[in-house]
Amino acid sequence: MTDSDNEVLIRVNNVSKKFCRDFKKSLWYGLKDTASDIFSINSKEQERELTHLREGEFWANQNVSFELKRGECLGLIGHNGAGKTTLLKLLNGLIKPDTGRIEIKGKIGALIALGSGFNPILTGRENIYVNGSILGLSKKEIDDKLEDIIEFAEVADAIDSPVRTYSSGMNVRLGFSVAVKLLNPDILILDEILAVGDVSFSTKCLNLIRDIVTETAVIMVSHNIQTVSQFSTKVILLNKGIIELETKEVNKAIERYLIHCVRRIQIGGTKEVVSEKEMFIINGKMINQEYVKINSNDKVQINFRIIIEKKIHNAYCKLAIKANNGTQLCTYFFNSKENTDKLKDSGHYDCKLDLGNLNLVPGKYHILLIFAGDKNEKIYLRKEGILPFQVIGDEEKSYISSPFRFNRTSHFKKI
Repeated sequence: MTDSDNEVLIRVNNVSKKFCRDFKKSLWYGLKDTASDIFSINSKEQERELTHLREGEFWANQNVSFELKRGECLGLIGHNGAGKTTLLKLLNGLIKPDTGRIEIKGKIGALIALGSGFNPILTGRENIYVNGSILGLSKKEIDDKLEDIIEFAEVADAIDSPVRTYSSGMNVRLGFSVAVKLLNPDILILDEILAVGDVSFSTKCLNLIRDIVTETAVIMVSHNIQTVSQFSTKVILLNKGIIELETKEVNKAIERYLIHCVRRIQIGGTKEVVSEKEMFIINGKMINQEYVKINSNDKVQINFRIIIEKKIHNAYCKLAIKANNGTQLCTYFFNSKENTDKLKDSGHYDCKLDLGNLNLVPGKYHILLIFAGDKNEKIYLRKEGILPFQVIGDEEKSYISSPFRFNRTSHFKKI
């Protein structure tokens, strides 16, 4: 291994960035901070304001630290609003950190927004030359790469049309081609860009990334878990601007991320019906851990408590198993006459559903719970993302991979 193979290209040390939700306060804070920065007014007070939240402010990133070497691909994951794009803008120099230090070595190719760096009035060809000039390339250097850029971007027919007439897919193709082919970067930053455009071009981009990753450091933000798993040598999971997990065990980080995803799925309905104390009982043993692994031949039971605040006519309760890709596979209705008669009155109910052997294809799943009733089947409770679990075992002995409806033994006991 040469020294360049182990070369640190990005070093982030205790970086924090905050924003203000109130526009007027944001302008005032920005003016104060700029004046203090220029004139070094009361440096202690300035330091305190940079390291503490003022009224209306929140941390977009807080105390973020990591290193990235040449030949590494960092998958940056987290739910929307976790601070991923803010961190990329800090790395690319688009915004300045409030605290901490960022060290960058080498040329950066960044694609953080569609058509970033393009002038909509100029043609695609003109934008290539403008971007190249900004990057310090000579006309001859740009000329040498121009045809390769146009061919890779697949925009030959529109290269002399204004960029404002381009579709989002064309913008992405040209932007990616300029960022990679023109600059030949040491560091490549991609923010969910490959989610736009057709499959063939995304595949071509990913193949190019695979070819250049040994010579560069790549940071990839994507909600496509398969892409993150395929290319990342390590993963950072961001949660509310803080690094929750940094690991080279990519699957471990992805599993934690999926737990966050199912917890954030919408909870709806009224406040007149709530559920609580949801848990699995597997082979007669109560399981309280947050992420459960179940063999396809395990005997599974789900227990939970329903609290009904008022009398509900024609009440029914539905529970469904959903794959984490959104597909609803198994649906169970607690709608026998006995259960309906019990559920119509207000009170607390202990509920139990015997699922037996799940026989699900190995994968990751979670539970959807719905309570409805009265006219037009009014939804009193919709709770999705509860009881996340993973089915493990022999795929050949599992058969449920498409929507199914089952009748299972259920029990409701008023307490």
